Amino acid sequence: MKRNFFRHIYIVLALVSVCTISWAQVEAPPIAHVSVNPYTSVISVAWNPSPSPNIAFVRVNYIYDQTSLIKAKKVKDMFRNQRDSIDFILDTMYIFPQDAPNMPLSFAVDAYSATGENSTNLHAYLTTMYLQAEANPCSQTIRLFGNDLFYPKSTVQLNVVEPEIIEVDENNNETKVYSIGDGYWSFDTHTFSHTLAPNGKDFRRFFIRMKYHTYMTVPETYEEATSNMVYVNFTSYNYPQFINLHSISATPENTVQLAFMVDTHTSFDRYILQRSQGDSVHFSTIDTLRVPASAISPLRISLANEFSLETVYYYRLAALDNCNTVVVYSPAVTPMRLSVSEESDMEHLLQWTASQVSTSQNTDFQIFRSHNNNPPEEIGTTNATSFIDNLAGNYRIGAHICYHIETSQIINSEQVTTLSNTACIEKQYRLVLPTAFNPRSVIEENRSFQPKYAFITGNYTLRIYDRYGSEIFTSHDINIGWDGTVRGSQLPAGVYQYKITVDMPTGTHIERLGSVSLVYAE
Repeated sequence: MKRNFFRHIYIVLALVSVCTISWAQVEAPPIAHVSVNPYTSVISVAWNPSPSPNIAFVRVNYIYDQTSLIKAKKVKDMFRNQRDSIDFILDTMYIFPQDAPNMPLSFAVDAYSATGENSTNLHAYLTTMYLQAEANPCSQTIRLFGNDLFYPKSTVQLNVVEPEIIEVDENNNETKVYSIGDGYWSFDTHTFSHTLAPNGKDFRRFFIRMKYHTYMTVPETYEEATSNMVYVNFTSYNYPQFINLHSISATPENTVQLAFMVDTHTSFDRYILQRSQGDSVHFSTIDTLRVPASAISPLRISLANEFSLETVYYYRLAALDNCNTVVVYSPAVTPMRLSVSEESDMEHLLQWTASQVSTSQNTDFQIFRSHNNNPPEEIGTTNATSFIDNLAGNYRIGAHICYHIETSQIINSEQVTTLSNTACIEKQYRLVLPTAFNPRSVIEENRSFQPKYAFITGNYTLRIYDRYGSEIFTSHDINIGWDGTVRGSQLPAGVYQYKITVDMPTGTHIERLGSVSLVYAE
């Protein structure tokens, strides 16, 4: 009885030992590669034969859970043990989740013996490369990132050669744009990121290609795997090509008026006006403008109370794209700056900076003078940047004399005029009165009683009185004097009294009292 019992125990232990040895001898087929065809999205899984004998079939598994207890679903059984592969499209197989095309996928291959034993080697999976792209619409750079082809770190490592990012043009020509890094790869993070500069194209596409071998394969035999294709579309923008100065002027009220010719064939409508004090280098933004493209050429800007002879300001205009990046600047410009000083009582020296608008080397400057609030009159032309205004005894000119400079050029068949600031000078008045006059004189200016004057401006009154103190003549025009008559009748020769008053715009009050002799001499 006891002998039979121990015999049965021995048989059972022997069978368990045989089964254990048999199970241990089933080794998994070394997985060679998983790859995604970037053009068709077909996934290819390849493996080498299991080194174990008596293999009935191998099973390709999709690994859907990579936690400590790895879980898998069968993709396909292949009833042979050899270097083999399968190709399939994800959406043709129900085992894959709906978002599988947009994620990295892991695969493992198991071997099953003819007696039912299997390798259960799911932890030796290999994962597809999955590429993603992130486009920056402002800089038009592209960040490519994703995971690289990898085995779990604890099982298999890869010796990688020529891992590279491939760009595919519209004719399917492939160009390497970046080498991820050659040599032994530990895959500590299994991810990479790289930013590509713009190349002027609105549509681009990329994938990853990698050559490698594992320590389980012959080093001279390399596998090749590719990733999915990523597509990048940039919005096509028309960028402005230029901003040119149209004109820059300073008004008599010290307002700076700028006008810029801008590129109207642009997708953007935002500009910034910048100013620099004292130089044309260090600018700061003083205004932001948003103007429809249909209304921006020339773009006119007025800056009230901006002009001052004591402070030199440079201005420039910059165009912005939709990301607030400056895409083009205008030249830096400053207004013509005019100053005036006395060379002598009757000579004024005008000096100014040259216009930065004109592109001609022989620019003509027109000099304008005004006085007594009369309209400006042109008094000369020069291609220099200074001018002497000789009043030449002009006693009828007012005390408040102003000048400005103009220069013109033709821009796009249009005459464009640029003005300097208005520079003024105040003159000391002169008032000289004759002691006698003769209506019969051959010299015209001696035929009436009126003052010789210079630089007089304001409200003028001349009154003439007879010897009894009666007012016999009145004039409010400094250029109209008394000719010795009253209502057309000639008065006798004699001494007459006068009173002259002038109220100047500056607040100065002039008053002259005296006598004048009326004589009749041939």
